[in-house]
Amino acid sequence: MSMDIDADSPAAGGSTPAEAPPERRRDRPEWLRRDVFGVDAVVGLLLTVPLVIGLASHIRWGALYPPDSRYYVTMALRDMGESPADALTQQLKVTGSPAESWYFSSADPVWRMVQPRMLYPLLSVPFVWMFGVSVGMAVVPALAMVVAVLAAARLVQRRYGPFAALAAAGALAATGIATWLAMAITDSLAVALVALMLLRLPLGRRSSGRDLVWLTVYALGLCMTRQCAPMAAGLVCGGWLWAFLFPPAATGTGTGRRRVRNQWLAPAAAVTGASVAGQLAFSWAYPYNATQQFLYAGDQPTLRDALLHLPSLSWSLARAEVVNMLHNDRYLLVLMTAPLVYAMIHFRDELVGVFLGGLAGTAVLVLANGIPSGMRYESVLAPVAVLVFGALMHRFGPAALRGGPVVEIPRPAGPAPSPVTPTGEPRREVLRIGGLAGAGLAVLVGIVAWSATHGSRSMVAAVRTSPAAAAAVAGSGHAVLPTNREPAELILQDGLSQAEIMSRNGYNWLAMVVDWRHPLRYRPLRPSDPGWSHRTPDGTAVIRFGDFTLPQQMRFGAALSLQNTVKPETLKVLRRRASLYGEDVVFQVADHKGREHTGRATVLYPLRPLITGLITQLVFDS
Repeated sequence: MSMDIDADSPAAGGSTPAEAPPERRRDRPEWLRRDVFGVDAVVGLLLTVPLVIGLASHIRWGALYPPDSRYYVTMALRDMGESPADALTQQLKVTGSPAESWYFSSADPVWRMVQPRMLYPLLSVPFVWMFGVSVGMAVVPALAMVVAVLAAARLVQRRYGPFAALAAAGALAATGIATWLAMAITDSLAVALVALMLLRLPLGRRSSGRDLVWLTVYALGLCMTRQCAPMAAGLVCGGWLWAFLFPPAATGTGTGRRRVRNQWLAPAAAVTGASVAGQLAFSWAYPYNATQQFLYAGDQPTLRDALLHLPSLSWSLARAEVVNMLHNDRYLLVLMTAPLVYAMIHFRDELVGVFLGGLAGTAVLVLANGIPSGMRYESVLAPVAVLVFGALMHRFGPAALRGGPVVEIPRPAGPAPSPVTPTGEPRREVLRIGGLAGAGLAVLVGIVAWSATHGSRSMVAAVRTSPAAAAAVAGSGHAVLPTNREPAELILQDGLSQAEIMSRNGYNWLAMVVDWRHPLRYRPLRPSDPGWSHRTPDGTAVIRFGDFTLPQQMRFGAALSLQNTVKPETLKVLRRRASLYGEDVVFQVADHKGREHTGRATVLYPLRPLITGLITQLVFDS
């Protein structure tokens, strides 16, 4: 005989939800006496109204388009059917950050990293149609943050009552990052997906077959949003590990025996399997050298040196993020500290395992990035921190305001039942789960198919450093005709001057002459020069200026100007070969001691107003 059991019911091994006492709700108007999407109506209003006002103000007056947004805006416009040239032109008007076709080269490591992040640009398409690019690209991040706050509130209320939900989710809504992340980037969407994932985990409940389908969808959605697979897998595996290591005591809510097949096994398998499979699939389709990024970020020549430098890097990153929160976002500091306090009080609680597992996965991403992100990378942990903060409020908050106690129902002895058992559930429910899985798979496949042929498709296969026509991707269909013809002497003189300025004070106008993403060939002369470990047989190296940290950029500026010895004003061209897009030259320049140095260079004529031109090759031969 089968029986349809709700996953939140006590019979399913869950806990009785903490509800606001009826007499308190009786004093409210009828429309405020009920829950809306699982959140007390008053709590929902108190959370969403201020948050929406803050988000709307940020969209109206805040900074919405950091440099990374140039990729996502272009992807969204291409998803809408705009040509690559029109998409690049429109994105420049909105973001103010130039991006050319070589930013979308299949050989560029940053583009390889961004390509799989196709969910946010595609979701933004209808809002761009309705509101235009400048506003439409901010709608999805803003809505995602509202969803994250309400989903976290629902989970906390389910376990600890409305007061804890208001206090914990309110702490997230009050953080600066809650509004700051409403930019044309993918972070807030990742936060929302993690919050929705938490609702489906066996936290005070047993995950059903539908939960497993949704967990798989959310995990794959994360793979299409950010490289969050280690965090998602760590989150659920941490919960499984804690349930295994610290089973409920025999005198409390369970048998007290350690079981591999505990209530977390199926969710952990679903999320980890989907995360690993999704990440492997995208890594195959869009190969990205994470090791190279790790070396660049740590400013280390070899992997061995980078690993030895790891403790120092970890400490400097943690200190930088804590100092940033102390100065700019104290609410976030309180929220992120709550799990550490809770771990000292209730280390055996499965919430601690969930947080520590997610923290370990996030640490992998943060260290691979190698530079402080202003808590952007760590923000995916915010929904977990909200849940733990709610547990603290339930324990230490005023007794009169707490929800009812969380009553755990004794679990039956033996292995946990499978969440989907055809003999234990009506056939109709099994068919519904199968239909949900099929629909979810169809939507995900559709997103990948459309984006892979539109917004996430590379514009060019590879970009050369010389000659000028090849460096301008002529023949690819994406070459942009120059606005005017600047002589190579002026472009090279400007580049050498900016290189010296960069080497002395880190002022990065050099990026306007060598570009962030265009490959540049030069000759490293010292082991500390960027690209030294990647030299070709002729002693030159191809680098991208935007790959490096500021200290590396400063060393690159010194290397490009021969340790600040050349006098740019003495540069003269000895031989010149001009094309429609630029010039290939042999030049000579003197240093401060009067010695003459010769070399070869490739320059591209200006493509945009106020840009002198680009240097794609500058190699000193003597």
